[in-house]
Amino acid sequence: MLWFIIAIIIFLITIGAIIYGVKASDGIGITVGVVGAIIGGVLMFFSTFYANGVGEAKIIVNAFDRHVVSTTTTPMSGFHAPWEDALDFDLLSQGLTYAGQPGKAPEYAGGKVSGAEVTVSVGGIAGGSTQANVDMTVTYNIDGGKLPVIYDDFINQERFTQMVVEKQTLDSIRQIPSSYTAVDFRGGKRGEAAIAIQKSLNDRSDFQKYGVNVTAVTIQDVRYSQSVEDALAGLEVAAQQKQKAQLE
Repeated sequence: MLWFIIAIIIFLITIGAIIYGVKASDGIGITVGVVGAIIGGVLMFFSTFYANGVGEAKIIVNAFDRHVVSTTTTPMSGFHAPWEDALDFDLLSQGLTYAGQPGKAPEYAGGKVSGAEVTVSVGGIAGGSTQANVDMTVTYNIDGGKLPVIYDDFINQERFTQMVVEKQTLDSIRQIPSSYTAVDFRGGKRGEAAIAIQKSLNDRSDFQKYGVNVTAVTIQDVRYSQSVEDALAGLEVAAQQKQKAQLE
């Protein structure tokens, strides 16, 4: 819309320059008018043209009352009315990646998030619970048919990602591991825990309302405090000694 207004202003200046140039037989005025017409035409073109790629979507909204005029989820290019805006959304293979030192502020890019490791609670070595620092990724898609609802509630994708996708994802990530022991969560049941987190997310009412479908959860690394690591190492040594004794 802004570029359209600028183009209109340039066209008005162009008309004035051409009229002046013709009346005054001033070649400079005519030249300025022609150049202005070209610039105005280019701005007019780019203010109404849009291109939509694979896995992307465009929401066309009225620039005055901001209501949704149409949505496009198929790869294509076209033009919208000058008084409309085309907003970008990414639909496929959006990812949340949590890794690195705690305290790192999350970074957002459309539907993608890059944040610090997540601290969760798991079953302790000798009862109770202990904390684990986890690196993990969550991949999801968005149903293009839900875009008008997302736009009405959040205006843009980054706001939606922060308020719904990330918030709900971190909630499930912190809930599910408490059902596993420290040994199992890092060992033989790591994959099971990842599947449980994925199911928990896809069952959430907000994800269903806004068409968010989690396609993969990967628990990449699990780290414990040194005391827990020492206890786990002791358990491993004891298990190896037991196995050795059984073979003798």
